[in-house]
Amino acid sequence: MLDPRITKLAELLCSHSCELSAADSVLIHAFDIPEEAVAEIVQCAQAKGAKVAVRLESNLVKRQLMQGLTVESAQLVAKVEKYEMEQMTAYIALRGTDNYAELSDVPGDKMSLWSKEYVTPVVFGVRVPKTKWVAFVGQRPAWPSKRT
Repeated sequence: MLDPRITKLAELLCSHSCELSAADSVLIHAFDIPEEAVAEIVQCAQAKGAKVAVRLESNLVKRQLMQGLTVESAQLVAKVEKYEMEQMTAYIALRGTDNYAELSDVPGDKMSLWSKEYVTPVVFGVRVPKTKWVAFVGQRPAWPSKRT
């Protein structure tokens, strides 16, 4: 059985934070979050009538992506995700991690490249100014998935 705190969180994110309705298209973007929690937030958004898209990611995988980042690869990811964001009216980010320092050994020049080619056009060009959004961050052990 799902921990009832996840259901309460889903309701808070969908009803209060983003005020989702049938007029919305929402991207639920989860990094290292238990699938049960993501599924509950999807269910809540659907219950509000919203059209839902989901992107599941891993900081372990992102670390490898960042280690080998080139201008061309950053621009490709930005182009794809910018288009995706342009289709949305709302954005729910869920960030968890088993290792808070997962990206700590990514070289500074790679992080700067990511910021310039991805963060600026996608996050600050579309996501923040053009959608209703909320970001929830928590260490993975803080994400209950089953009632004990």
